Amino acid sequence: MARKTGDRNRDFEQKREQILDALQGRLLSEDAPRISMHEMATVAGCSLSSLRHHFGSRPNLYAALLARYGGVGKRYHDKIRAPVDQPVKESLAEFLRLLVIGLRRGVLDIHAVGLAVGMRDDVVGPAYLREILEPMLQAVEQRLAHHQQRGELRDVNLRIAALSLVSPVLVAALHQ
Repeated sequence: MARKTGDRNRDFEQKREQILDALQGRLLSEDAPRISMHEMATVAGCSLSSLRHHFGSRPNLYAALLARYGGVGKRYHDKIRAPVDQPVKESLAEFLRLLVIGLRRGVLDIHAVGLAVGMRDDVVGPAYLREILEPMLQAVEQRLAHHQQRGELRDVNLRIAALSLVSPVLVAALHQ
């Protein structure tokens, strides 16, 4: 039986993942904001029409990449938000140590591309906030809330506290 117009192939999602696999390193490179769809198709080993069929547009492709990394980051965010037995000073020092390790292992590239490509893009910018930055900040807020509930931290705005904890490390890493 023939496919109806507009229906997707059975292997549509698998092909999307294969394209993302092929492009991942290139999309996280320093010159990522300047990569054309033609170059992306060449790197992915597919036609431009196939790339457009699977992602629609360049911003949608970046949004898919950010969603992929957001899914990977979920397990780390779960570790951050889990209650800890350590005193606040040790707990936050451990979190910052893990943050720096993550940044050194490629997470910094995700933030850099999310910011650079998303700064002026109404698809990529919200995807970066939704998939990468916001889940991390929420996880840190929850960790801080545990310490606040145990009486180890004053009653403060947890969003501001999380931003105050994460942003200097992130900005310093991006600056390097």
